Amino acid sequence: MPNFIGVSGLAGAGKDLFCSEVKNFYSKNKNLGRQVHVLSLAKKLKEDVRQSCLDIYEIDSVSASREEKNKIRDLLVFYGDVMRQKSKGSHWVKKLNKEVSLMEKKGEIKDNDIVMVSDIRYSEFPKDEVQWIKQEGTLVHISKYVLLDNPFSSGYELAKQGYETVKHYDAPPNKKERFNDPRVKEAADYLIDWPKFGDDSEQGTVQDYAKNFCDWFEKRIE
Repeated sequence: MPNFIGVSGLAGAGKDLFCSEVKNFYSKNKNLGRQVHVLSLAKKLKEDVRQSCLDIYEIDSVSASREEKNKIRDLLVFYGDVMRQKSKGSHWVKKLNKEVSLMEKKGEIKDNDIVMVSDIRYSEFPKDEVQWIKQEGTLVHISKYVLLDNPFSSGYELAKQGYETVKHYDAPPNKKERFNDPRVKEAADYLIDWPKFGDDSEQGTVQDYAKNFCDWFEKRIE
């Protein structure tokens, strides 16, 4: 059976970027003998609503850019949630399990490999996405911030004003993420709090964060 890693975080937190860098890490460290396969719970969802998105928005949900995804996000969330409610959270997980099983039968996924699921978002039902990935493997949560200079006053003297650097995080893009993200983060086995890269070179690189995680993960599964 392969090793499962679920990646969570708000839209735009860098989940796909993290998955890509973890895959690059193992590609460069072939001595570890693992191949990384990045899959997505939303893949089948986007395929299901593809024609509707083309008809309504003239946007291909399967190959949409980030800007285009923002335009169709409400429809994706609505349809995805309808199917989750009907199945008590298991609909999209079952579809992904079938995909993994088929890849194993074809020999595309081997026992020592890693399956990364790039979009773990929900923890509402007893057998939801979070509960599933926790049972199968490891859950990572990513938070992304930008550093901003906030003015402040020292003591009681308004004249003694200065600035302090604070982390600013994006707000959840919809009520579903606002409700679920704190629950998902609380359940995570590994937390990543990283900057919007390019804003502060002292905060390290994407590769640093990926390597630190992979080193931790290898010890976890020894």
